Amino acid sequence: MLDHLSSMELLVITLCAVSLATVVVLFIWSHKLGDTKSSNPKKRLPPGPWTLPIIGSIHHVVGGLGHRTMAELSHRHGPLMLLRLGEVPTLVVSSAEAAELVMRTHDLAFCSRPTTSATIGIVGCRGKGIGFAPYGDRWRQMKKIVVMELLSAAQVKCIESLRAEEVGRLLRSVAATAASGGVVNISEEVKALAPDLVARAIFGGECAEKSDFVVQYDEVSKLVSGYFPEDLFPSSRLVRWLSTGERRLGAW
Repeated sequence: MLDHLSSMELLVITLCAVSLATVVVLFIWSHKLGDTKSSNPKKRLPPGPWTLPIIGSIHHVVGGLGHRTMAELSHRHGPLMLLRLGEVPTLVVSSAEAAELVMRTHDLAFCSRPTTSATIGIVGCRGKGIGFAPYGDRWRQMKKIVVMELLSAAQVKCIESLRAEEVGRLLRSVAATAASGGVVNISEEVKALAPDLVARAIFGGECAEKSDFVVQYDEVSKLVSGYFPEDLFPSSRLVRWLSTGERRLGAW
């Protein structure tokens, strides 16, 4: 029988079968979701834009300038807005009053970094560093050490001359280049200043691998600032296998 069907007819039959299968899967998925919702007490969640299956609210934020998109959505849905970026629920706070609730009144509930992000896990050494460690006894101990040993008034005063010397050298270099008619990229110069200043403050000498440090820092910053599929779908092994984000960050 198939021998008598044209290629166009086979294509139509295939598309119909795929469409029917998709409808069945979505029907089963929606019923399972409904059963889950009925078995769990309904939580009072902030408002947000309408969502699609699987991708959630991603279609609302892709394209255009991110801060303008967020501002428009917040004007529409309020200062506390819930977005679902794939599997990850994301709370968007866009007013001073709401920020005070999150950062002061209920700060203990919001102070920990997310633990589901694969890329942040790599950059933050799986929560071992102070920047991305979860709130708890270990984090408080690390903070105490940093405040007492690195950021105390005496320690900051101790390296004041180093900061003045390095900044002065940068200013003299910029002035000399400008006097000769050259062009100075201030952003690049400031980024090059940071490793030298940190190395002198910690080790007492300049950073010999400054250029490599700056290049790698820029590359990691670009990678972390983007969206990776494994961050949006952390439970999917297939997504993590297909995406290159973890492998690229691991290489650095």
